[in-house]
Amino acid sequence: MQTYDFIWQPILGGLAFDRGQFETALRSLGATQRDHRTWDWKLSKGETVITALNDAGAVVGFDVRVPLSDRPDLLLEVLEKASAFAAISTLQFVDPQLGRSVTERDGAAVEESYERVARYAGAYVGVPAATTAAWANAEQTGLTTPTKVALAVLVFLAAMYFAYQMVTPELPPAPLP
Repeated sequence: MQTYDFIWQPILGGLAFDRGQFETALRSLGATQRDHRTWDWKLSKGETVITALNDAGAVVGFDVRVPLSDRPDLLLEVLEKASAFAAISTLQFVDPQLGRSVTERDGAAVEESYERVARYAGAYVGVPAATTAAWANAEQTGLTTPTKVALAVLVFLAAMYFAYQMVTPELPPAPLP
């Protein structure tokens, strides 16, 4: 499954990450633990997966994965709730595609980035849920279908006229009485 990812991480790089406190907070948000490093977070618009990020055996953050779709409803709900949670904790909610910490106010920029990723995934990777997004805003280039048909008919008639002129011998003028 292709996803759009966010990262919950400490605001300052050297801070210790209290995994137990964070997991308690995840439970308060309604997340359920799947295994020792994966959580399922069910929201009103859909479900996301939260995974612990480890570096040298220590948890350094949590990855929030939003499934790609042709509608950004779930993404915006995740952004709203996760950034609100980050605001009351010692964490920041980072969008790696934008390369910065994001809040609910960044919804337009995050949504634009999400739609770009979904269009790419639908068009080139073949993610079924994002296929509609790939063609939803596709700009039509070139001639329209009726114009193409009209040009084809004109070219056919011109070709028939020239072929007729080449095949038929030139007749002498009719005598006058």
